[in-house]
Amino acid sequence: MEINVNIRRLLIIVISLLIYFSAMMSVSYALYQAGHEDGVNDTINTDNPDDIYFVHDIYGEKISDKAENIDLSDANIDENIVSYLSFFHSLKTVDFGSQLIDTDIIEQLVQRYPNVDFLYRVSIGSKTISSLNNKLDLTNSVIKDYDELIQAMRLLPKLKSADFSNSNLSNEQLGHLRELFPNVDINWVVHLGRWSVKTDAISFSVLIYAYDYERMTSKDIEVLKYCTKLQALDLGHQAITDISVIGEYLKDLRVLILADNKVSDITPLKELKHLHYLELFINPLSDITPLKDLKELVDLNFCYCWNINDYSILYDLPHLERIWLVGTRINASGIGKLKEYHPNAQIVNTGSGSTNSGWRTHERYYEMIHMYHYPYYMSESFAKYDNI
Repeated sequence: MEINVNIRRLLIIVISLLIYFSAMMSVSYALYQAGHEDGVNDTINTDNPDDIYFVHDIYGEKISDKAENIDLSDANIDENIVSYLSFFHSLKTVDFGSQLIDTDIIEQLVQRYPNVDFLYRVSIGSKTISSLNNKLDLTNSVIKDYDELIQAMRLLPKLKSADFSNSNLSNEQLGHLRELFPNVDINWVVHLGRWSVKTDAISFSVLIYAYDYERMTSKDIEVLKYCTKLQALDLGHQAITDISVIGEYLKDLRVLILADNKVSDITPLKELKHLHYLELFINPLSDITPLKDLKELVDLNFCYCWNINDYSILYDLPHLERIWLVGTRINASGIGKLKEYHPNAQIVNTGSGSTNSGWRTHERYYEMIHMYHYPYYMSESFAKYDNI
C-alpha cells in the first residue's frame, strides 16, 4: 500500500501535535523513509513502518527521532530542552560539551529521563569534572563558596562517593552535605585530641605506647558521630566520662576498649547488640545491667572496677569465653556461680594486673591489634556470633 507523502505528513503532524503540542510550537521537523533521504521518491511505503522516521531541528541540529546519541555541545541550551528530548525514544546519551547548564534544567532532565546519560562539565573549587563521574576527590581542597559546592554536586547525578579529607570545610558543613546527599558516601578526616580518623574507617585505636599525652575528654570524642562505619574502637587510657555518642551513632561496633577512663554510666552500651569484645577495666562503674542483652559478647574485662556488686547479668550471656575480674569485689561464691553458667569459659580473678594471665596473648587480641593498624580491615573472629 502506498500513500501520498503529503497526506502521510499531515497525519503524522496531527498525531504529533496531540502528543507533543507544547514542544512542536518551536521545533521544525521533516518526515523521511530510510533509503529516500534525498527526497527523490514522493511516496512512502507503509509496509515497513520502522523505516519511517522524523528528523527534528533542535537548536539548529537536524536529528533523527531514532537517534541514540545526540551532540548538543554547540547549542545554546534553554529550558525547552526538557520537552524537546521527548521526541527521541531510543536516546542513551546527550552531550552538552563544556556548557554550564542551569541546575534546575539538569534536575528536570535527570528526573524525566532517568535512563539517559547527560554529559557536561562541572566546576568545583579548582577542579572541573565530568557529570558522569561517580567519585569526587576534593582532598586538600579550598572551597570558597559552600552554596556553590552544593549546586555543583546537584549537577552530578551519578555521584556515589566524595572525599573531603583535609579540606577547609567544617565537620558541621560536611555533616550537612551528608543530609543533603544521602545516597552519596561523603567522607573526611575528623580530629579528636591528638588523634585523627577518617570517617569511613572500620577500626580506630589510640594505640598507646607511651603515656606522655593530654587525655581526651567526652567533648573530644563527639566527632565520632560522623564515623558510623566503625566496628572496632579503642579509646583506652583517656579521661572520658560520657559515652552517649557511642551508643547513639556506633551501633555496629564489635570491639570496644574503654579501659582506664572515668566512665560510671554504661547505659549507652545497651545499643551495641553485636559487641563481641569489651574492655572496661579501671573505670568507676557500678551497674553493668545495660550489658544484659548483649548476647554476642565473648571477651569481657572488668578488672579493678571495684564498685560493681552484682555480676548476675553475666549468667545469661551465652557466648562468654573469657571473663577477667582481677581487683573486683566478686568472692569465691560469685566465681563459682559464674563457672556453673559458663563451665568452658576462662575466668580470671587473681593476679596483679588488668591484662595478666593471658588477656593479651590470646589469638583474638592479636587479630584486634592487626585491625587497628589497617583501618579498613575487620577480622571474621569478631563477627562470629552475629545475629545468633
